[in-house]
Amino acid sequence: HQEVDVCPAGVQLSGICPSTILAKVDWDAWLTEHFVTPLVVQVVLTILTMFVFRPLYTWAFDRKYSTFKHLMLTYVGTTDHKEVPSGWFMVLVCSMQLCASLSSLGTYIWDIYFREVRPEARSELTIGATIDILTYIVYRLQGGMSVGSLWEMNSIADILSVTPTLVQLPDLHNHTVDKCQPNWLSLQYLRAYSLLYAFMQLRATGVLKYSVVIAQNVILAILRIGCMIVLMSGTLFTVEVLGDPAIFKDSFIRTPGGSNLSFLQMVYWACVSLTTAGDAHFHPKTLLSRLATSVFVAFGVGFNFYLQFQFQDTWKSHREGRGAYNPWFKQDEHVVVVLNHRGEASALASVVKGFLDEIFHSSHSKEWPNVVFFSPTMWDASERRTFNGWLREKGYRQDARKKVWWIVGNITSKKDMDRCAIGTSTLTFLVPYMNTSEPDRDDEMNIFTSLVIRDHFPHARLRLMLLRPQSKELAIQSGIEMYRCFSMRELKAHILAQNVRCHGILPMITGMLKSADEHDEEEAMRLAGHVGVASAKHRILDSDDHPVSTRSTSTVMTSSRRQPMMSSTASCEPETDSQRQGSRRTVENPEEGPWILQYVRGLSRNLCGFELAAEYGGISFGELVNIVFQETGALVVAVLDKRIKLC
Repeated sequence: HQEVDVCPAGVQLSGICPSTILAKVDWDAWLTEHFVTPLVVQVVLTILTMFVFRPLYTWAFDRKYSTFKHLMLTYVGTTDHKEVPSGWFMVLVCSMQLCASLSSLGTYIWDIYFREVRPEARSELTIGATIDILTYIVYRLQGGMSVGSLWEMNSIADILSVTPTLVQLPDLHNHTVDKCQPNWLSLQYLRAYSLLYAFMQLRATGVLKYSVVIAQNVILAILRIGCMIVLMSGTLFTVEVLGDPAIFKDSFIRTPGGSNLSFLQMVYWACVSLTTAGDAHFHPKTLLSRLATSVFVAFGVGFNFYLQFQFQDTWKSHREGRGAYNPWFKQDEHVVVVLNHRGEASALASVVKGFLDEIFHSSHSKEWPNVVFFSPTMWDASERRTFNGWLREKGYRQDARKKVWWIVGNITSKKDMDRCAIGTSTLTFLVPYMNTSEPDRDDEMNIFTSLVIRDHFPHARLRLMLLRPQSKELAIQSGIEMYRCFSMRELKAHILAQNVRCHGILPMITGMLKSADEHDEEEAMRLAGHVGVASAKHRILDSDDHPVSTRSTSTVMTSSRRQPMMSSTASCEPETDSQRQGSRRTVENPEEGPWILQYVRGLSRNLCGFELAAEYGGISFGELVNIVFQETGALVVAVLDKRIKLC
């Protein structure tokens, strides 16, 4: 078992000297210590888990008023809920494993270069094995003591690296280890995966959720690449040192060109050639190392692409879900839309699109506010679609997309509400999932969320959208002001009933509340097959041969469709006689033209608010309607009593 120096003493050549020839390692002894023994331990633990540990865990966890369950949910967590209220314990456990894994990797590299187990390594190996056992137990508890958690990659890495260490500990402390024995040739390089897993568990605790997220992603990418390199390097080094076992002997054919070839040799060469990898000074000599190299090269190329795409997705996820509302200009107004739903947020796509279409309408592009969507889940995690990608698919312009923030968090958490800046928002909407199978439950959650927002931000301007009429009464009884909430189903039913009594009131109301411009009218006419009529309609001239927009008439007050929809009041200038005459000439007899002209003319209506002058005080509502219509062509539909509080 003595080592033989290939190079003369003191000679150093890069890549050649110093070099040592080792005696051949006994495959059977090495496999028994590093594979067979850990496999036996793994099987025994699996049997104990099935018949002892798992039943005990279930009994202790499911007990009424269980202290064990409280400790698990508070400090350790479960597979589905790794974010716990007190995450300091898991942070401590993960930090200990990080340090232990780094120490084990350093010890492994020292051992394979000096081919001995140093005396200082005895304490390091003992402490490292103790920490690994502790973390192994904690992770199995977090996994619910299930059999599946025992066969996870991190669990197998712990068993393969810790078991041989525990077996060697008596020899290490008795100073009976021979450096020519294969004890230094271990599987401690598997601790590289434990290092990566510990960092991933540390992130899963939620403690670093909003801290240096970009740095975390960079560190995670470095650890993944480093783990892949260390695992491949350690495996190739071990197989090359051990050599081929007796049952693994390749059979070569001597070719006319003088080469010794085999099919497996050609598989290895094809993989190296396809990936343009390889080294002119070194190539694996053993069959196992060449097989491993072929697999690793193919895996490495795919893994690199996977890392690139995952890092890109992580970056997008951080930008759209994990950040906070931070506009370029602090004075910009913003509205917050809280999406209260279960499952993926993409189920509310139609509501979100209708909301954004109105907010970002071209008729008031200069007054676009910033929009913050606050959701408990990602947009579409199953198909890995991001919210920003969905905006692109729907054709929203870049200047509109820059005004949209997508934030994911707990919709009842004060910390997450501060990320959305609800306290300084112009309006805060609470929107449920309209096609839910449990409307009562969703309404209760929406009411609860609104109460939490009101408690944290008493001056926030809320708009609570509920589903059932009974929920509106419940919200009012809970302390939500009547003018802050409405029932969607009740509102739809009332509008439908009124539309039965007064035909056309529904499109009239929607026309007044929905922004529209000439492009929308052109599109409506085109869809109805009246493109020529639409073009002629917008070329109508007044008596002075100047173009007159059909947008000059209004329901309440003459207004441009470019008035901001988010303003509490809108200024409206009276239209001139020539404008009224031009607009009346648009359709002299609506009954004679196509119905779409009547609909388009309805789209030109707008809803404005204004203050009455003192000269109109004391007159009746009917007289006011008549005077305003005669002077401006606008129709007054309501007067606000100052005694009613308006938010």
